[in-house]
Amino acid sequence: MYDRLRVLLSGGWSSKVNNKKRLRRAILVSAILVLPLFVVGAAWWVSRTIQSSLLGPVHTFQIANSPPYLTDVLAVEKAKEALALDGYDLSRWAPREDRRSTAPDGTPDIYLARNGINPDNGYVVFERKEGEPSAPRPSVTVELRGNQMTCQVCQPK
Repeated sequence: MYDRLRVLLSGGWSSKVNNKKRLRRAILVSAILVLPLFVVGAAWWVSRTIQSSLLGPVHTFQIANSPPYLTDVLAVEKAKEALALDGYDLSRWAPREDRRSTAPDGTPDIYLARNGINPDNGYVVFERKEGEPSAPRPSVTVELRGNQMTCQVCQPK
């Protein structure tokens, strides 16, 4: 009898049930908060893994006499240098004509696909020269910032 009284005074059996409910709620709330963080972290990791397998290093070139905007000739020249630095044999690759964009002065671009918002940014796609076996076409993203030009090769799989 004394044991029953002590249990009732201490909150009874219902306090044990309430503690279990509180524990379940705490676990549920923790799971609801942690699960999205886990999903976002996993998505970030997967995207970084894929990106690192497709993109080469960023190459930065100093331009002695920087033009007022990125020219088609400069873009192709530095894109070729970036390809060579990433191990491509330039005797087997040639820039592919694009002709969709124009320079700020109205000159049509031949190889450079210029960014419509930032005319100092774009990309050049390369293809195998005639007689060479076909292969995925690498593209080189190019950007002119003042007297620096950055290039990064993307190799599609």
